Amino acid sequence: MANKTGTVAFFTAMAGCVPLQDESQVRDHLEAHRNYVTLTKRKKELLLAYKAAKEEERIARMTKVSKANKAFSRLNSDLDLGMGTGRRNSSSAASKRNGGVDHEERLKNRDALREWRANKVNEDKKERLDRIAEEKER
Repeated sequence: MANKTGTVAFFTAMAGCVPLQDESQVRDHLEAHRNYVTLTKRKKELLLAYKAAKEEERIARMTKVSKANKAFSRLNSDLDLGMGTGRRNSSSAASKRNGGVDHEERLKNRDALREWRANKVNEDKKERLDRIAEEKER
């Protein structure tokens, strides 16, 4: 059904149904109603655009996390950390993949990675506590 509120016939019928209002008040009311409908339509469009943007952001964030997890699992398997991700390779396949890195070098890399992870966790905790303290001060 087409919108007929802007027609002369509707205006005449409405002016006849509301005898206590003059034509300028009826016209103002119709203009306000038209403005309301326009704003409501714009609001719905903006909400749809916002939801689509948030969904794209969520997917991008998940993709980024997925790539990071793949990188860490690849690094863990290269260093033979046995973190429960993926399957373990035979020693000959691991030596081919590692380019012949000896056992001591792998252990040194593993220890460095564990130290980095511990530092990262501590830094993240400190940042989180700082953020909470800043929010409490506001």
